[in-house]
Amino acid sequence: MVALLALLLFGAVVGVVVVAGGDSEQDRGTEFDAPARCLDAWNSDEDARSFTRHNYGFHQYTRAEVGYIRPIAGETISDDPELGDCVVVFARTSLDPEVEYAGMVLAKGTWTQLDSMLETSDLARLQREAFEGANAKTTQPGDLIELE
Repeated sequence: MVALLALLLFGAVVGVVVVAGGDSEQDRGTEFDAPARCLDAWNSDEDARSFTRHNYGFHQYTRAEVGYIRPIAGETISDDPELGDCVVVFARTSLDPEVEYAGMVLAKGTWTQLDSMLETSDLARLQREAFEGANAKTTQPGDLIELE
C-alpha cells in the first residue's frame, strides 16, 4: 500500500514538472505575436542580422521578444505600435555579461543598442521578461522568425 502511494506521488510530481517545465520553441509564453513590421525591419538590415549572428553563435541565444517600447526606465515590451519603437530583446534569465548584446531598438530608423538608452537594471528585467515572453526565434544566418 505504501509503495503504491509512493508511486502515485512520484507520478504526480513528474506530471507537474513536465507540465510546468519545458523551454521548447512551442512554448509561446507571450501574449502577442512578433509584429511583422519589426521582423521585416530587422531582417532587412544587415547590421541587425549581424547582431543576431553574433548572439546566436557566441551567446547561444535561440529566442527573442519582439514588439514595441519607449526606451525609458520601467517600460515593458508591448504589441501596440502607438506605444513606441520596434524593439528586439534577446531572451536570457539574467543580464548578458556583454550588456550591449541584450537587445536593440529601432530609433529614428536605425537599430540602436538598448544599453545606450537604458540602465542595466532595466535591461536585466527586459531580458528576464523576454525569456518568458519570447515570440521569435533566431537563426544562424541572422534572421528573426516568429515562433509558431
